Amino acid sequence: MGDIDELPDYPEGEDNAPLMLLALDGGGVRGASELVILEELMHRIRFKIWTNQKKQNPRLKFSQVPEPKPCDYFDLCTSTGGIIAILLARLRLPVSVCLEIYGKLSQDIFPPASYLSSILNYKGLVHSRFDHRILTRAIQDTLSSCDLVDSQDRRPDAPLLTEKSGPERRCHAFVTATPYNAAQRNQPRLFRTYQARSNVQMNGASPMIWEAARATSAAPTFFDPITIKLGEAEETFVDGGFGCNNPVFQVLQEAQNQFPGRQIGCLVSIGTGMPAVREVRDSENVNIFQRMAFSLTQAADQITVYERIATTCEVAHQEMSKRALSDPDLEGRYYRFNVQQGTQYMSLERWDMLGELRVYTQAYIESQVIGGTTVNSQLQKLAGILYAHRRLRAGEVIR
Repeated sequence: MGDIDELPDYPEGEDNAPLMLLALDGGGVRGASELVILEELMHRIRFKIWTNQKKQNPRLKFSQVPEPKPCDYFDLCTSTGGIIAILLARLRLPVSVCLEIYGKLSQDIFPPASYLSSILNYKGLVHSRFDHRILTRAIQDTLSSCDLVDSQDRRPDAPLLTEKSGPERRCHAFVTATPYNAAQRNQPRLFRTYQARSNVQMNGASPMIWEAARATSAAPTFFDPITIKLGEAEETFVDGGFGCNNPVFQVLQEAQNQFPGRQIGCLVSIGTGMPAVREVRDSENVNIFQRMAFSLTQAADQITVYERIATTCEVAHQEMSKRALSDPDLEGRYYRFNVQQGTQYMSLERWDMLGELRVYTQAYIESQVIGGTTVNSQLQKLAGILYAHRRLRAGEVIR
């Protein structure tokens, strides 16, 4: 059986093709682990391209094959802490460049020993631990200096929503930010790179690329909220991962809303590593704002609670796994990758541990066994599905 056998029935016409979905958990600098996994997935696709093209050009070297980009293989992408989704899908960057940008941003945003004094400032909240002005400047400067951001449509001050269509805009993306006045109700707002069927929430407006990246990073206790002008109105946002740090259900729901009737080719969920506390059963009822302390001791306790909630995404994964077993449209098409060992006590801002994070992730890829199968074999299978999907869309014959 070849890669094509892993795809669902492929209807005539690209608009009816099965959807390839990608959901990336939030987790601060630990998001680099997701990029390492995507890097390995793209490498395996690149190897398949090279092997196939060598049949016509035996002298072709592997290094001559351009690095595949996730935006050419996935139809819809999202990430909590949406910087990664914006880099991959809106700016259409290869994973290697995203890793460089992510590492630089992490260093700039989280300088050593920058735990600020705990004082009350924004509507009674404890002062954020990191300077939001540094975050804003780092996002703007890094995106502006990126060599691959070579058009006005991809500048940091361009609208996140783009009117471009065709192959260049095949991969849609959305990121989430939570309106400050709705944070306790866990009702995130979707900032999309594409025109939605219904856009009541946004009233036709779109934030700039850098504003969307900044809003999705405004995790309470880490960074102050951001106020964005959308049309004639201004609105204040905090991090979209508030109570929803694994967006796997959100990406599936959005796919069903925006592409009704389309089959799911694969649903790929990637985490930032197993947390130290593995069960949070009632996170949506944790009222962070009310319980945020007016004493330093209580404030420190709430920071710990938030970090644990924000990095505990396994509950959503377990629920999706159960659904995939009972839903014929998802059975055998849901993939979850999440480093099991080494990241449990790595906090969200430890950019100085990025090298160790890569080692942990590579060890996970090489040797981890989950549910009777290896991560290595799951990545290989997924690479084959994505490669076959891309070739079918291009009208190639799979042999």
